[in-house]
Amino acid sequence: MISLSDFVTGPLRPVAVARKHQQTGRRGLLQIRKRSGTPQVRWPYTREFRWPSAWTRLAAHLDFATAAVTTARELYEVRGDTHGQAVAWNNTGITLQDLGRYDEALAAHATARELYEAAGDTNGQAVTANNTGITLQDLGRYDEALAAHATARDLNQAAGNTHSQAITWNNTGTALRALHRHGEAVAAGRRAAEAFESFADFTRAGEALGELATSLEAGGAGADEVRSTWLRSAGAYDRAGATVKRDESRAKAEAVGSAAG
Repeated sequence: MISLSDFVTGPLRPVAVARKHQQTGRRGLLQIRKRSGTPQVRWPYTREFRWPSAWTRLAAHLDFATAAVTTARELYEVRGDTHGQAVAWNNTGITLQDLGRYDEALAAHATARELYEAAGDTNGQAVTANNTGITLQDLGRYDEALAAHATARDLNQAAGNTHSQAITWNNTGTALRALHRHGEAVAAGRRAAEAFESFADFTRAGEALGELATSLEAGGAGADEVRSTWLRSAGAYDRAGATVKRDESRAKAEAVGSAAG
């Protein structure tokens, strides 16, 4: 880990260095997700790697990201930048979640939310509430996750952030599906997918439509509806230029058709 004393005596002010390390950690996380094919709406890891050393490499990148955001957090604290600390704690929580250290991730997100509240940032509070819900889902605590996502939606509504509301509706749908509340999961998924389509956010629309198709199938919907939803997902990905994801959705649509036939 890079120690705090390496930076506070240098030519850059702490806040400038903190931002640099915040960006370094964030870039590291984005690279990890890009390489592992991780979706953007919910961000679970896809644990299907083709090389035996993949997890070793992934852990190394995550350790680097953890060190970067920890350094940023310490430097923001030196500066007395409450909002910067909140962002860094949120990124710390995401990194810990990706490492499977879920209890620590929950604590980090709770700290981030308190700091966002102190800074008067409603959007930030919503982000951490949503991330808390994702972590709770990873722990299988779906009822608590639903409450966290509902809090995030309320905060997003208060902030007038309709795009982020759509993200929380998607995540609400995945939690409801895990609880076998399929009708509600489908309703939440439709809200998310339609919102993303209306925003022309076709990558997230493709993801949300994929989740919707999964909920429809889990709830016993007809093959035609499930297949058409997967094809809508493929179409959204195609518009986003996400050809790999497009082909995956098309393959799933074809699989539904084959099973029905």
